[in-house]
Amino acid sequence: MDELTAKAAAWLQSVVRRLPNTIRALYVEYGDAYTPDMDHEVYFNAFGFEALAGGRFDPSNADHVGELGEFTWESPDACSFRADEHPGLDWMTVLRSAARSPEARGLVAGRGLQFVIGEHDGEVCVIR
Repeated sequence: MDELTAKAAAWLQSVVRRLPNTIRALYVEYGDAYTPDMDHEVYFNAFGFEALAGGRFDPSNADHVGELGEFTWESPDACSFRADEHPGLDWMTVLRSAARSPEARGLVAGRGLQFVIGEHDGEVCVIR
């Protein structure tokens, strides 16, 4: 596992450990932004749901990310990277690899969570 994936996987594990017991689904997305100093950053954020859109969420349809419903929990911290230090990197691949790490998958499975990852306003996929 490379350094970026390992950092994201460790953060993801800490997120799952902090989830309230009422959370049944976890959505983790990546996005990017610029700091006030114009540094380009990529970040992963996590959101917990008691249920994903009452069962109407279709993970095979990227347009359905807006159908996730209302999250009831948000991670107090994000996992961030300086994008300029990793030009051309496919961040969805980093997130997917972190989510599929044995440690993260084990925690998610142990909680019986539905686990969805995606790009802010873009591709989404269910991690099984």
